[in-house]
Amino acid sequence: MVWLMRAWFSNSQVRVAANYWISEPEGPAERDVVIINEQTACTLEVKATVPTMKIRRLGNASDLATLHKKAAEQAFTAATALAEGRAFEDKTMRSPIPPVKRVIPCAITFDFLAVRWPYSDLFESVLQDITKMRLFSNADGVCPFQILDIQQVEMWDDLFSLPAQTNRLFRALERRALDPLNRYRDLAEDALNPLRPDYTERPGIIRKLAEKAEETGRKRLMELQ
Repeated sequence: MVWLMRAWFSNSQVRVAANYWISEPEGPAERDVVIINEQTACTLEVKATVPTMKIRRLGNASDLATLHKKAAEQAFTAATALAEGRAFEDKTMRSPIPPVKRVIPCAITFDFLAVRWPYSDLFESVLQDITKMRLFSNADGVCPFQILDIQQVEMWDDLFSLPAQTNRLFRALERRALDPLNRYRDLAEDALNPLRPDYTERPGIIRKLAEKAEETGRKRLMELQ
């Protein structure tokens, strides 16, 4: 994930900090990735969370919230720290990351998250209860917390010309966060996020990698025939 973010946002004014630190009452705490553009930041906490068969079968909101508790806590505390100027490049906290005015806290999971409104109201209520955090309050410069699966992140490649359209990406993520009805839906479902105009003739990083893998697979199959 860090490699992909740096590939998307390299050679630009967009800053990507990985394995950065925040100041917490218990001491320094490490966080995964933050993308900073001008006065807005997006925190990304990556988790290999996979719902159990019990969750998939019964859809228990408490079990699902418990599964995502750690990601929510880490993304939200990171966002709060960035807004308050308590984020640093290093564990010794000698290289501060300048505070920003607006932060979009996100968790990234590797498995599809089958949460939609109105079930999301219950899920979010339970998640706030067990974290004891106002995850969806949109206060103090921090947007409501949101979760994206890995395919929803890879889709950025098709919707936005990065890094040039980083502001547009951030606006799309903020709209998603602020809308309880669409907070768990793909960005492409928002009419304001069409495929980029050069989608066909200029494949993004993800599509190039997929096409190369398919080509390698075809060649290997031909060698085995």
